[in-house]
Amino acid sequence: MCIHFELVSHRHARALLQFECASRGFFERYIAARPAEFYSEAGVHAHIESMLTLSQQKHGQFYLAFRAGEIVARANLNKITGGDAEIGYRVSEQAVGHGIGSACVGYLVEAANGLGLQTMSAIVMSNNRASEYVLRKHRFEWVQSQPNAYQHQGKSLHGFVYALSLS
Repeated sequence: MCIHFELVSHRHARALLQFECASRGFFERYIAARPAEFYSEAGVHAHIESMLTLSQQKHGQFYLAFRAGEIVARANLNKITGGDAEIGYRVSEQAVGHGIGSACVGYLVEAANGLGLQTMSAIVMSNNRASEYVLRKHRFEWVQSQPNAYQHQGKSLHGFVYALSLS
């Protein structure tokens, strides 16, 4: 599996829109739907611009994972404050089960170390236990449960917070 990561930029807009549209239904089974206006070139450019602003302010780093020239995942360091960041990632439906999620988390750990961060955290909802497995594989530890903290498709879901201390 040959994957490489790139910081998101406006030159990725068309490919990012294709990635998001192709797996939209799959993503929405697990996480809240994006607004309809996101799914257009203008919407994706606006989304990229907000990510670039957060990057310039040192509040986030946003990456795309490529395999054979195609986006297969997104990997984000969000809410960077002090030495802490929250991570998030999404893997295309076609790439699930091929170690892409694990590659994303591994890359984010490396990126966080390179930025001098001290702690990373992630929230996993009870409908997505595969993400819990990936986090545990990378030595994230459970730190908190959030009973019925999320609503998704009319269901109440638990959240589980995981954290990793970086050396």
